[in-house]
Amino acid sequence: GLGDVYKRQVLDTVIIGNKPLYNVKSQMDTLYADYNDDNADKIGLLQQKFEEMDGWNAESAAAAMLSNLGIEESLHYTLMKDVDAKLKVRILLAQSLFGNPDVLIMDEPTNHLDIEAIIWLENFLKNYAGAIVIVSHDKMFLDNVTNRTIEISLGKIYDYPKPYTQFLVLRNEIKTQQLASQKNQAKQIAQTEKLIEKFRAKASKATMAQSLIKKLEKVDRIEVDKDDNLSLIHISE
Repeated sequence: GLGDVYKRQVLDTVIIGNKPLYNVKSQMDTLYADYNDDNADKIGLLQQKFEEMDGWNAESAAAAMLSNLGIEESLHYTLMKDVDAKLKVRILLAQSLFGNPDVLIMDEPTNHLDIEAIIWLENFLKNYAGAIVIVSHDKMFLDNVTNRTIEISLGKIYDYPKPYTQFLVLRNEIKTQQLASQKNQAKQIAQTEKLIEKFRAKASKATMAQSLIKKLEKVDRIEVDKDDNLSLIHISE
């Protein structure tokens, strides 16, 4: 719970982002505190597992991540309850990154970050092995770290294989094509409707008029995507 987070030191808060690693570390710490011949074998097995998980480098890796996000070393062993609220956000961001999940879902990850931390985060995400889903107002950040934009507009979902700025260009091109196609179709429909009215006036052309009416009813009317206050999701794969 939140209370437990506040009772932990900053460095441990980051390391717990990798739960399997943290669980092994916690078991080892408990056995170390009550060391005896009976638990020596258990400690040995846990140490082997910890080594396989690169656990001995966990603290240094977590410390480096904190420093890159602007958390000074003097705070690494401070209790979370004593840390400034804005810095808590950075620490919890480090916790999420440290776990190396298959999918990262990030809501405004650049909030409360300075330019140095943003640059580090961009480079980290560019080299990230998993998929990253980002919602952000920071257009430059989105351009730098995403390669796909999903637009949710007026009940429809559009998927573009482009980062934000290129998405805007592509979206405008698609809308321009839609307008041109719609205009051309409207012209063809108007011409067909004139023929129908013309043929209706002659009994000999009545069958042809009905045929054109049926043909017109089957036409898929081209629609132009309406503008909306865009809801966008950005993904890096």
